[in-house]
Amino acid sequence: MANIRQTIFNQLIKMTKRVLLYFALLLWFVVPVTAQPTIFVSDASVDEASSIAIDVKVSGFTEILSMQFSVNWDPTFFTFDSVSISNPSSFPNYSSGQNNFGLNSVAEGRLGTSWFDQDLLGITLADNTTAFTIHYTVLGNSEGTSEILITDNPTVIEVSNINSEILEVTTENGTVTVLEPTGIEDLHIQSNQAFSLFQNEPNPFDNQTVVRFDVYEPSDFELVVYDSKGTIIHTENAHFFEGSQSITIDSEILPVAGTYFYKLKTKDYFITNRMILVRK
Repeated sequence: MANIRQTIFNQLIKMTKRVLLYFALLLWFVVPVTAQPTIFVSDASVDEASSIAIDVKVSGFTEILSMQFSVNWDPTFFTFDSVSISNPSSFPNYSSGQNNFGLNSVAEGRLGTSWFDQDLLGITLADNTTAFTIHYTVLGNSEGTSEILITDNPTVIEVSNINSEILEVTTENGTVTVLEPTGIEDLHIQSNQAFSLFQNEPNPFDNQTVVRFDVYEPSDFELVVYDSKGTIIHTENAHFFEGSQSITIDSEILPVAGTYFYKLKTKDYFITNRMILVRK
């Protein structure tokens, strides 16, 4: 009899464990997982001493009630011009004025922002929605880079949802690359004491394009190809004598279609120009 009771007891224990495991799994699938919001700045490139608009974007915004954070930058690289709300319909009651932005420290490279849904409904946005846009004038040197940072200074990073939960936030900084001046427009000659550089032909191109240049004195030359972010894609070195010369660029060295820059340089001179790759 004791053995039978023990067997029944063990079976009940096993059944209880199974039932508890079942309800645990059921709760796991039924209870919604709170999305983790992300605030980020995309990379960009710009010519020296020109204006640039930097979008501050969000992802993972589900039933968000409020947000606050700061954007920092190097004030010796950027001059702050203004801030604008890119999607007013996405963020109710969000404006570019002092109610939502702290502009007192922009000369030092710090901008704070805060937003609250006064309707208490919470907002749900598509990923990569632009929250606002900062307009700068770039002061940096050619081929320089500088980051746009999401920080706690002066306004602490905090995002909450309609359940009054303070959410964990992911941030991603952006890098701005200042490109070298390209000089003149397409189909003209750029020249110095050592050589003249012509626009590549054909341009745009699909398969190959030819960079032609006139050499005035023998020299070692380097051709550098880089993308719109300033990343070097290809380099080529050769010695050229006086006269008309050319270098062929094969599209296979370029990863994607788009705008690229090619720089031809000697020890003392360089010239940069644009070229456009298309994929057919």
